[in-house]
Amino acid sequence: MRSFLQAGIALALAQPLVAQVTWTVDDNGPADFASVQAAVDAAGAGDVILIEPGSYGNVVVAKPLSLLGNPATTRPTLQILTIHSVAWFNASHLSARAVHVSDVSGPAHLDDIDADSTFSGHMSTVAGAANLLISRSDFRPQNISGGIGIPGLSITANSRVQLVDCRVFGGDCFMSDFDPGWGADALTIEHSEVVLAGTRVEGGDGQDLSGPFGPQDGEGGVAIRVAGNSTVEVRGSSADLIQGGHQNPSGFTDPAASIDTWDFQSEPRVTVSGVTLDGGVVEDGGDDVAAVAALPYLEVTGGPDGPGGTRSLDVYGEAGAASVTLAATRSLWEGAFEAFYSMPLFLDPSKIVATFVDTLAGQDTAASQGLTLPGTPGLSGIGVTFQAFVLGKSGVVTSTNGAGILLSY
Repeated sequence: MRSFLQAGIALALAQPLVAQVTWTVDDNGPADFASVQAAVDAAGAGDVILIEPGSYGNVVVAKPLSLLGNPATTRPTLQILTIHSVAWFNASHLSARAVHVSDVSGPAHLDDIDADSTFSGHMSTVAGAANLLISRSDFRPQNISGGIGIPGLSITANSRVQLVDCRVFGGDCFMSDFDPGWGADALTIEHSEVVLAGTRVEGGDGQDLSGPFGPQDGEGGVAIRVAGNSTVEVRGSSADLIQGGHQNPSGFTDPAASIDTWDFQSEPRVTVSGVTLDGGVVEDGGDDVAAVAALPYLEVTGGPDGPGGTRSLDVYGEAGAASVTLAATRSLWEGAFEAFYSMPLFLDPSKIVATFVDTLAGQDTAASQGLTLPGTPGLSGIGVTFQAFVLGKSGVVTSTNGAGILLSY
């Protein structure tokens, strides 16, 4: 187990610059507030709001804050979480019917979020996010009957998003008395730059209509639908499934497309490496999707994130290759870096607090190092960003996606 003491000291020094005041929320016990929205309204920019388990309503955030559930207990349940027009934000260990993120000009992190939309008007969306990391999160819509299912997540409007160790599903749609069911697309991307690493994506299943108003065919949803001037990088292992939904829930028919591209206004570009595509690829332009040799990727797994807790730093890639993983207390998205090392630079080199060296075990087997988190509760809301650089046997250096820890005590 590697000590995280060096990073902990750096984080403690950074604390006054990040967390001004910490507020508590509990709808069934002593706390500063019984309502999350009341705490948000009262908080100042940069404050931390610690939320105990409970059922809370809609929450709208229009200032930079950290909303953190208690990682030692069940997630607090929100209805719709809306975050807009902010320079940065953090949210961790929350359950919500849907999450809407828009117009975020700086770094943002959604970690350990469970979003289960209950109707299509409130699927989870991201629009105009400059640098959003989503990690260890599930977007899993509820199933409905008749019509079209509920999409999992939509990313639009020149957003730059990483999905790391996530699961995104399109909702299933079963037949009703009058209509067949059409499964929803899982992940839709338009005019945005998106990186998926170690993430599973599945379109929703449909169902044929039978009976007096049938037969009418159902249809499965696409796993990843990409349109416009979008760049999408999909990395992972063979266990990371990118699969379209089926015409019927039995799964006996061929699945819908794993990836479907549409040349709307300009041609999208999709690169796929290491993952399993269980479904076809539909390309509007004929050459939008490129399957390449497996490239390295990075995850930070495990939990909880409480004082003294442990996480695992997992790097995947060519067996025998050497990796150096950097940890920094500030994230960024520097696209020019991609031309040299295959990925943008996701961390600030001036804020590096730790370095980890390893030899990789393969694309399907992690080279893992344990991380001991700082034992100081006062560090809630502070994040650490990781990125690995891998020297392959050919002598070429390739960078991974970014990954992160968001301390939530």
